[in-house]
Formats: sequence, C-alpha cells, structure tokens
Amino acid sequence: MIRGTQRVGVVADRIVQIVASAVAVTALVVAVIAGTQQIATRFLTDQPAVTSEYILRASLIWMTFSALPLCIRAGWLVRVDFINAIVSARTSRFLGFLSAAATAAVMILILVAGVEILDRVRLQHVPVLGISIAWIYFAIPFGAAMSLVTLATGGLGRSKLNGEI
Repeated sequence: MIRGTQRVGVVADRIVQIVASAVAVTALVVAVIAGTQQIATRFLTDQPAVTSEYILRASLIWMTFSALPLCIRAGWLVRVDFINAIVSARTSRFLGFLSAAATAAVMILILVAGVEILDRVRLQHVPVLGISIAWIYFAIPFGAAMSLVTLATGGLGRSKLNGEI
C-alpha cells in the first residue's frame, strides 16, 4: 500500500516538474521575443508595439508562477543551510517540516487569493489580444497548486542544487 502511494507521489512530482519546466521555459522564450520586439519597434519606429507589452506582462506572470514548484523542489526559496550545520539531525528534520508547513501555508494563501482574483477579473478582457484577463492570472493558482503537489510529494529542497530539476 505504501509503495503504491510512494509511486503515485513520484509520478505526480515528475509530471509537475516536467509541466512546470515546459511552461516556465516557454514563457521565458515568449517574454524574450516580446521584449525584443517591443524594444526594436520602440527605438526603430518610435512607436510602441501595444500587443507585445501585454504579451510580455502575461508571459512574465506565467514564468514566475510556473517556476515556483521548481524553486521549491530545488530549495531555492529561503536557504538556511547554516542552521542545519549547527543543530542535531532531529532538530534539522523538525525545521525542515516547519519550513514545509510554512511554505504550504503561503501556497494555500496564494491559491485562495488567485482563485478570488480569477473570479473578479473573469469578465474583463484584454482588448488588444481579445482574451480574458483571467487566462493571464490563471498562472497564480496554477503555480500555487503545482507547488502544493511538490510539497505533498516531499519535494522541498530535494535536488540540493545538483542540477536535477
């Protein structure tokens, strides 16, 4: 029974890491392209490209919240490794649990706030792009939910900066 649960956790963690990486990298590429287009049109033609401003803003929001589970898994949020060096193993485990609980509490707050934001902006549209603003701000609960999956599967600081993301 426990092995099946662990296997599901590993698969869920892996899926979250793949999806988060793909979305974050895609959003980064889109942000670079939109930013380059914005700079080029603004300085070469003296007219801003209105669409690229919205695309850049949306892609930065998606990149930030999609990368959040990756940062949690890598332990890049707030590093207090020096404390682990001076306390016992038992205290270190307790501090790790405390850190995971605090991170989960913040992610739950972000998730709830993100859902409330979606409810408030669901009828607003970006006129230039012709889409609902809710699609842009969906990144907030999306990133928080994926971060909670990462925490639930024990992913807090798992990769320890060894390049495994």
